[in-house]
Amino acid sequence: MNYWLDLFTGTTWQEFRDSGATVSGFRARQRKIAQRIKSNDILLCYLTGVMRWVGALEVVGPSADKRRIWQSDEYPIRFDVKPLVILEPEHGVPMDQLEGRVVFFAAPKDRGRFRGFVRRALICSRIHVMLNLSLSCSGKLDRTRFHVLSTLRSSPDSPCTK
Repeated sequence: MNYWLDLFTGTTWQEFRDSGATVSGFRARQRKIAQRIKSNDILLCYLTGVMRWVGALEVVGPSADKRRIWQSDEYPIRFDVKPLVILEPEHGVPMDQLEGRVVFFAAPKDRGRFRGFVRRALICSRIHVMLNLSLSCSGKLDRTRFHVLSTLRSSPDSPCTK
């Protein structure tokens, strides 16, 4: 299993959620790298602008869905996904909480640049994460913990290292 970056704006995140949160898409120019995404891989959802991690999606497989989900672009490279974690932006994990805990944001000098990690979608991440959600009895989000367990632990034959 590999972890991939899936970038959203506030608008595209809302459109994704409004459409049922079962199809994620990427631009046509990302076709070559998208071919490396496999079933059971995880898409880590990052909300640009507010700099928050807002979800984790398990890839089910390529999607034949042709609906117009996003208004800003067609995003024709599509995957059927199963949401593992979906957060409102205000409950997302702020990037600044990861400072010093991940290789792409090792120090304050990386702030705003993150060593190129969040500049484009579909970068293969070697970050292994555990998302631990505690839900209240009413089903509302009570608290969210996002723990980075380790970095750089992918195997030598992982597509992330090629």
